Amino acid sequence: MITVERIADKTIRGTIYNGVASSIAFILSFLRTIFMARLLLPEHFGAVALAAFFVNTVNTLMTFGLSSAFIHSRINNEALKQTFFSIQCALLVLKFAIILGISPLLQRLYPEIVHLQGLLIGLSLTSFIAGLSFIQSTIMRKEMDFSSLAIIEVISSIVVLIIGPLVAWIGWGAWALVAEQASNALAHFSLGWGPFRRWKPSLGWNRQSTTLFKHYAKPTWIRINLDHLLDRFDDFWIGSSLGQVSLGFYDKAYYFACSPRRIVAMPLVKIFEPVFARLQDDRKRLSIAYSQSAYLLVRIVFCGAGWFAMIMPEFINQVIGTKWLPMLWTFRLLLLYATLDSLRTLIQNLFTAVGHPALVRNTSIIQIIFFVPAVILGTHLYDINGAAIAADGMLLIGIAYLHFHIHRVVDISSWRLFGWPVLALGLAAGMGLLIENHLSGPPWQTALLKSGIFLTLFCGILILAEGKAYYQLMGEIKTILKSSRSS
Repeated sequence: MITVERIADKTIRGTIYNGVASSIAFILSFLRTIFMARLLLPEHFGAVALAAFFVNTVNTLMTFGLSSAFIHSRINNEALKQTFFSIQCALLVLKFAIILGISPLLQRLYPEIVHLQGLLIGLSLTSFIAGLSFIQSTIMRKEMDFSSLAIIEVISSIVVLIIGPLVAWIGWGAWALVAEQASNALAHFSLGWGPFRRWKPSLGWNRQSTTLFKHYAKPTWIRINLDHLLDRFDDFWIGSSLGQVSLGFYDKAYYFACSPRRIVAMPLVKIFEPVFARLQDDRKRLSIAYSQSAYLLVRIVFCGAGWFAMIMPEFINQVIGTKWLPMLWTFRLLLLYATLDSLRTLIQNLFTAVGHPALVRNTSIIQIIFFVPAVILGTHLYDINGAAIAADGMLLIGIAYLHFHIHRVVDISSWRLFGWPVLALGLAAGMGLLIENHLSGPPWQTALLKSGIFLTLFCGILILAEGKAYYQLMGEIKTILKSSRSS
């Protein structure tokens, strides 16, 4: 049996491994995206984004939260793994067959996207390979083997950095984006089922394991599909009503807006899902684990998002090209979405890990009731900026609802979590925008000035208000490190 101290040790080590790996992967991904944005046109990104919506929709309809159920389970025997593997393989084959069947119809519905049918099949094959890789990565996560996951992520990022821009430079257009995703899936598959394999695959069926998956399936399936609509309905509506060029702008704005959370937020979220599951019967320690992860998450992501918002005009002009300027304010609006989505995912993982998937499902239902009409109205009034505003409103509603119920499972202060970061972000961002509107000069000089003022104000306010709490947090981390080493 793994002790609490051992869980703490694995969590800290996992944070370090994933932090380093995510930093490297983020830098490589960011460089790759810059190259791709310079080599390709917005309509290329829009065509692939629309094709990806349909492929991901089919994937989501055939997803039943099996990985969450697998991680949540207190057992970790061969029967569970065999049943998990068998169900996943059957679903992967079914997903691919559905895409093959509907791709001709979708091509007729979108004749302006000439290669849509081919893009659909290419992305579906990529998704099939990625799904096989996901089986091994889920087993690694359950066993908290974060070091192997980190190495796989770094190596895969290097492979994609080479393949994606190379194919785009050759002139493959939208197909370069398919090749980019395919190389990533193949790298994960080769490593996960090769040198880093944690389990030898074998088919099997176990009644107890099947009952566990069925228990999670219904509420989790509804929640996963609602989340997919929440994440991607805006892509579908923009691509269908405004066209692939507008969707290309929106797609890249979304990518860059999510950049700050990729380097810290999502690795932290992934690490703490199995931790929450292990601590689900200990409210005190679960509260500590959640409050500390959420506390750090909010401050780091707020800082990164705010800083990136300040330098984005100069980044577009000097790095990816002026053809992307129409996405500036869409990007800034989506930064709020990306920031709140990190926290929403952490809370959802908390409720799922401790056995409350229905509450997460109810949150998604409330959000979708707001989001669908808001996107339709927003795009009609303000084009892609309207869709971004709708996404922000949807996340604010979801976070408010989840935090209203969070005291069911943990003890946490909402003011301690949000109060000072929101105030610091508002003041620092407001000052940065004031400078942007009244100062003209060399782009990099302006970017450095805005960055310095934003970071000074944001960090200064938090240090003055919460410096003591940071000191105590570092002391708690040192204590956990000492106890885990001694154990």
